[in-house]
Amino acid sequence: MSMSNDPYRAEALSALRQLRYFLDTWNHKALEQGLLPPSDEVAKILIWVQMIDLFLTDRPRELSSYSSDLNSAKRLLEGEVWIVHLSDGGYSRLVIDFFENRIWLDQSVSLPKAIVRWSQLAAARR
Repeated sequence: MSMSNDPYRAEALSALRQLRYFLDTWNHKALEQGLLPPSDEVAKILIWVQMIDLFLTDRPRELSSYSSDLNSAKRLLEGEVWIVHLSDGGYSRLVIDFFENRIWLDQSVSLPKAIVRWSQLAAARR
């Protein structure tokens, strides 16, 4: 399926851009002023991750099923790296690093479909 025909493409690309902007904005504030983002930002992060996950795996996942990721998302805001096991059975993994402002797919363990779709998202961001 081409990326332009995928119904989740726009949402995933928007979510990725918003997540990157959020990490960049708060990363600079944290470094310059010693601030960390408010914990209510966690809900936004979970929604963005859900949209990226849906595009990469084609598997819908209820937001409530991310509750196990809630603590990881909170720790992300404290500077820890968050490894998100995606909805394809947890094989594919999205890695989010708050202080390095990096988001990437661990291609050494991810399924081919997720790798191809991640490449499509990366190409669309340019």
